[in-house]
Amino acid sequence: MRFQAAIQKYNEEYAKKPMQYKKSVRKKMKTMGYIPTFRDIKGVPKFHSKKQGKFSYTTNQTNGNIKIRQENGECFLCIPKFKEGIFMILHRDVPADGVIKKATVKREGTRYMVSLSIDYPFQVPQPQEDLSPDDVIGLDYSQEHLYVDSNGHIAGYTRYHKIMENRQRRMNQSLARKKNNAKTDENGTILYSKNYQKQVWEYQKVMTKVKNKRRDTLHKMTNQITNDY
Repeated sequence: MRFQAAIQKYNEEYAKKPMQYKKSVRKKMKTMGYIPTFRDIKGVPKFHSKKQGKFSYTTNQTNGNIKIRQENGECFLCIPKFKEGIFMILHRDVPADGVIKKATVKREGTRYMVSLSIDYPFQVPQPQEDLSPDDVIGLDYSQEHLYVDSNGHIAGYTRYHKIMENRQRRMNQSLARKKNNAKTDENGTILYSKNYQKQVWEYQKVMTKVKNKRRDTLHKMTNQITNDY
């Protein structure tokens, strides 16, 4: 209630434009007796969740503020937050007639990945007509093999999480032991050690590798099917 009283006093004495709560929050206040907080004020930026937040930053192209600069054989990405440029390794060359629309910087463990959205001219192929039965394939989902096609072939999908299950269990046990044995400060906050941080980075590295393997396998499978049919 102190927060609501402070907002009311601010609106009456200081504010040129009264602060308002969000529409959904006002409805919850009437129906459920919800007590609003600072984050419920209209116009306040949204905060990432501590549990499910993604460590990413996205910026859009405005007056050429996103560009790739090459210097001494090295590539640098220039974005509004880092105008001097960030060293990067290009996965593939950017089309010469392409225009960068936006850039997303995402952290995966101890590595940073940059995803560029590029607009460039592309000719859409015309759909084929009078296809023969040999040029068409049907896929049926399989819980065990991922899919089974109309010719009776199975995908042979490798379960990478199953392969790394024992190693993941050992790493989780190691993290739990380090957390239980960690020291605390005067306020009761856990002081994580350097070994704990190293173990967290190692865990993130392993899980990121598993995710990339799974994504690469799926991409190769889908690419082969689209090229053959």
